[in-house]
Amino acid sequence: VKIPLIDDIHPRTEFMPMSIPADISERLIRLYGNPFAWFTGQLMKYLLRPQDWLMEFMKKKFEQIKFETPIVG
Repeated sequence: VKIPLIDDIHPRTEFMPMSIPADISERLIRLYGNPFAWFTGQLMKYLLRPQDWLMEFMKKKFEQIKFETPIVG
């Protein structure tokens, strides 16, 4: 997926419309009230997914703390 930086688009217009991939746009528009928000959320979820080293670190911490009941808050 190639996503150009908005700063590099010339000539720059006053309004930069939100966009979604053309190949899935019809389905997204039909299924979601705001397809751009859904697509952006999915992209961010992918980009910010925990890395293996972080998952291993968290697993070790959970074992050290020994959670026994649901944690709220």
